[in-house]
Amino acid sequence: MRKIVQSDIIFVSFLLSVDGIMEFLAVSVYRMSKIMQNDITFASFLLSVDGIMGFLAVSVYRMRKVMQSDITFASFLLSVDGIRGFLAVSVYRMSKIMQKEIIFASFLLSVDGIRGFLAVSVYRMSKIMQKEIIFAAFLLSVDGIMYFLMYGILYILDHTKGGRIMSEDRIESKYYEVAPNVELHYLEKGVGDPIIFIPGLTFSGEIFKAQIDHYSKDHRVIAIDPRGQGFSSKPVDGNDYQTHGADLASLIDGLGLDKIVLVGWSTGNLDIWSYVEQFGKEKLSKVVTIDMSPLPLHPDPEWWTEGTIEELSEVATRVLNTPEGTRAFFSDYATEIMIQHNMKPEELEYILDMSARTPYWVAKALFCDAIYSNYLETAKDLGATFPSLMFIAEHWADVAKPFVEKQLPGYRTHVMGGHLMFFEYPDEWNKVFDSFLAE
Repeated sequence: MRKIVQSDIIFVSFLLSVDGIMEFLAVSVYRMSKIMQNDITFASFLLSVDGIMGFLAVSVYRMRKVMQSDITFASFLLSVDGIRGFLAVSVYRMSKIMQKEIIFASFLLSVDGIRGFLAVSVYRMSKIMQKEIIFAAFLLSVDGIMYFLMYGILYILDHTKGGRIMSEDRIESKYYEVAPNVELHYLEKGVGDPIIFIPGLTFSGEIFKAQIDHYSKDHRVIAIDPRGQGFSSKPVDGNDYQTHGADLASLIDGLGLDKIVLVGWSTGNLDIWSYVEQFGKEKLSKVVTIDMSPLPLHPDPEWWTEGTIEELSEVATRVLNTPEGTRAFFSDYATEIMIQHNMKPEELEYILDMSARTPYWVAKALFCDAIYSNYLETAKDLGATFPSLMFIAEHWADVAKPFVEKQLPGYRTHVMGGHLMFFEYPDEWNKVFDSFLAE
């Protein structure tokens, strides 16, 4: 290490502070983004102190190559001073790579950022060590680090496709920054052509759990929490569907997706139509919309709308003003519109708890924006020029189905269940979607 740092050994001192360590982690994510093509948070298995020790062990391996020393040099890493020394070298190398742009990645103040950093370290280890993974045997210790490290390396080598860790066997929880200080949370599983699921007002991507498990066998499945919802950022601005469409475009571009099947549920349809209106259809292959009109408010009673002006005004101005009012609204909506069977208390609580991750003031802003949205022309064009399918709930099929057939020619329609039909009847819903995908 002294040979590497040479006369800059004094550079170590700043690493005694949290800020110094965080700056070191920042460049690791920078380098990771270059290697991993921006999939920064790909490997959440490194959650423990053992994972950190595994990373340090690889660093010792690399130092051994530099210093031409014996493997037992690793022993210095058992002390705090040894760890600080290693970090110092990394920061020195960081300064060379980044050319003094050390402070570019302040977002690494979160657990997810640290996990991403640790994940790429193991990824780089597998690249450096190549076939010499057995070298990790020196990590045998009372702490049992050897077992963890070998498992981690084999997991990565088994799951790497073209330099990227893919979520083949389990659902991974990830984040992507779609705008300054705004991260979208999404669930991902599988490899292949992508399917993106977008939930409705206040809900999270996990509502599509049955679809994630089913379609990840042949596809790269991504289920997002839109801005303001679930575990995504909840800024005071951007809680509207034009911004949701732009967020979706940022995610698609950032993940390098193409030939996408978009699936929206309820107001998730508005996300899709907003995206198409602003960014076109070039990266899409098919579109599925679930149970919401592209024109939610209209005075003609024969049009498919969300309700009368009086009903919607009451909800917007007198119901969604408090957390209690918002929860009561979604409780009634879940039991009367979303789900057809009589739910057990724990079933209802699951739905309401998921919805409650969205603050009431975000729910109100999105509700009002949804009601006044008008994507009729975009939806018409999509149906006329693109493979499109609309699922319709049974309770208003007598209005919704004729509306789609007349106003959105080209859309296939399928009537089933309640508003949450894909959640309540996943096998039946999946069969219809399977048929659409196969066309």
